[in-house]
Amino acid sequence: MKFDPSTQKFVGTQKLRKLQLYGCLSVTLQMINNCWRTHQIYTEYPGGSHHPSFHICFAFGFTTVMASFPLWLVYFKQEEINTGMNRVLKYSVQFQGNWMQKYIPEESFYSRAIDLVLSVCIFFTSCGPWTSFGFFILAPDTPIFAHTILPKTMTETMVGYLAYNVALLADLFFFFGTAVTIWFLVLAFGSLSAMFVFPICSIVGSELQFGPQIENRDKLLFDFGNVHHEYNCVQLLHKEVMNIIGFILFYMHGMCGQFCLYCNFVIIKEWDRLDVHTMRLGEGLTPTEENTEILEKHKTESALDKKLIPRVRRSCRPLDFGAEGIFAIRRNTILKFFRGIVKGTFRALLTIGK
Repeated sequence: MKFDPSTQKFVGTQKLRKLQLYGCLSVTLQMINNCWRTHQIYTEYPGGSHHPSFHICFAFGFTTVMASFPLWLVYFKQEEINTGMNRVLKYSVQFQGNWMQKYIPEESFYSRAIDLVLSVCIFFTSCGPWTSFGFFILAPDTPIFAHTILPKTMTETMVGYLAYNVALLADLFFFFGTAVTIWFLVLAFGSLSAMFVFPICSIVGSELQFGPQIENRDKLLFDFGNVHHEYNCVQLLHKEVMNIIGFILFYMHGMCGQFCLYCNFVIIKEWDRLDVHTMRLGEGLTPTEENTEILEKHKTESALDKKLIPRVRRSCRPLDFGAEGIFAIRRNTILKFFRGIVKGTFRALLTIGK
């Protein structure tokens, strides 16, 4: 999908759908090749898991497995994502027109934060594919590349030499295209997350708070009925977006945890074999339940409002990021994540040691 400035909406075209399908297929084929070659190294190559190319092949295979599910989910849920993001944009503009008529986007912290996040995402995702290109140039004989299946003896003849180089160039473009697709997935989620999270945080975290009068906010927004209506709108938008993105967050959280566990295990287990540069590199190196508290801070002299506020507050659900009933990102999620990584690493080391 793409953003159409003339209509101020996200739209999808047949050309973009075809490119998206080609990207999904290329990542899937690369995933199958990486997993097969990794298993082949483990079972057939001398040394098995101690082979010099095993860990890098496993890492590439794990990365493609991690990217395949989000890509296919986004492909099949394209219309739902377009509808959800268009509703978020429409509601943000409507909210600004109703309650923030003196609002100046160019001077807002959240607007600048969106610009900063988008700029960082575009910069890093633009540089990312070229690292894969450089890796291919520096290490073309890595077993995950498809052309390594061909026997080296075929280069002894002129025809075989030309065929091998044609396969090498085709594999280069195929691998580079796969890398571009994966990094574009990172760009898409980074930009869409910024466009969704920051407006929601701006509305819930600032405009719906009851405290000192904000100059850019309409006085009628202090009315309890208006606050209740706006929060319900935000809650419905958030639920619609999380019905799709929540499962991706749950999947990526689990896969990233396993990948970090694998990296820690490899570094500790193979510490004696690390070169000096790798060792030096290692040395160098949230709104949830508080959303409903905005109704607690409401100060009013109306007796009816004082009775309604506690009841409405209990009926409002917190805006959790994640899959409803399965996984939610909270303030202690990061601590639990690192704790699980550390415990898993030591358990793996103790198991292998026995």
